[in-house]
Amino acid sequence: MIPKQNFAATMTDDSEHDSHTPKRPRTSVAPSSTALTVIDSDRPSGGGLAEPTLLLTGHTGSIYALSYSPSGHALASASFDCSVLLWSPYGYCTNYAVLSPNHKNAVLDVRWTFDSSHLITAGADAALGYYDALSGRRLRRLMGHDGIVNSVCAPRGASAISFISGSDDGYMRVWDVRVAGGRGRKAVVASARVLEETTCPVTAVALSADMLRAYVGGVDENITCVDLRKMDTVRPLYRMSGHGDTITGLELSPDGNALLSHGIDGAMREWDVRNYVPNGSRRMKKTFLGARGNAER
Repeated sequence: MIPKQNFAATMTDDSEHDSHTPKRPRTSVAPSSTALTVIDSDRPSGGGLAEPTLLLTGHTGSIYALSYSPSGHALASASFDCSVLLWSPYGYCTNYAVLSPNHKNAVLDVRWTFDSSHLITAGADAALGYYDALSGRRLRRLMGHDGIVNSVCAPRGASAISFISGSDDGYMRVWDVRVAGGRGRKAVVASARVLEETTCPVTAVALSADMLRAYVGGVDENITCVDLRKMDTVRPLYRMSGHGDTITGLELSPDGNALLSHGIDGAMREWDVRNYVPNGSRRMKKTFLGARGNAER
């Protein structure tokens, strides 16, 4: 299934805020839109855009995912038109590159590695792409899922070689691009069916910076925390419930202590995902209402 995410909101920052990280303009895109609307939130004090609001055109299909590079110097957009475009987030926000070759079907997610050197894409063609961010050239086409790949996540602050993905086949898979492909060998180093041990589609994944824990959301409306060191047991560390419909997005806070989730139920929820929580304390801390969602995205 195509994950039902909503991007009519300010994009999240993929890196810690410090004096060395360029300040980003606020970026939003309407659901099912083929264009990006970039809004300079620093106006009138003076921002990085040539105009207060810019409309970025280039895609010919609905835009499904946006991702700022941790360096703050680039923005990637993934679309139903099978392409991923790279944009400058400053000046006139020029489209300076197209990742090549394209997926064979819609691109549903795109993420940068923490060092901004590579991009990882997830597609409806059951494949993942691993691209060089400088040249835009695909370095690996990763196969292993038996269904649409809905989500991908690379760890914060770690190397650019490992990441996780979630698919309609009900599996979360761990990948290492150092593993040679061909002759039946795949870059999958571990996989597990973690949503109630069923074929329930996985629609969102998040990965801790130390690559020890993964968070998985899907059609079952729960968030499952998995210890990646014990993938063979397929026993989750814990499950968190509270959403009333499919979970479509997961994002860890920079310190890794909080998890933000989004669902088709129109809510965003904040969860305490520290290793230990006080007795009697609930992991769900806050609920933010008003985030739009629908059966298409």
